Amino acid sequence: MLDRPLAETRAELLEALQRVWERDRDWRLGSLVEHLAALSGASLYEAEDEQLIAAARTRLIEQAVPPSP
Repeated sequence: MLDRPLAETRAELLEALQRVWERDRDWRLGSLVEHLAALSGASLYEAEDEQLIAAARTRLIEQAVPPSP
């Protein structure tokens, strides 16, 4: 069951993908989506939009925190 309209969820997913892709420009789109699916604990073909959004947010947070020396 969807908690919000599908178009809104997909728009948020596309925005999240764009933000991650801007930081990881060397990734191909399919590879990026596959990576986010793996981060979410799902396979590429089973990942839900919400799972990919959460994984993209996690990736953005990881990229924002500089590694410890």
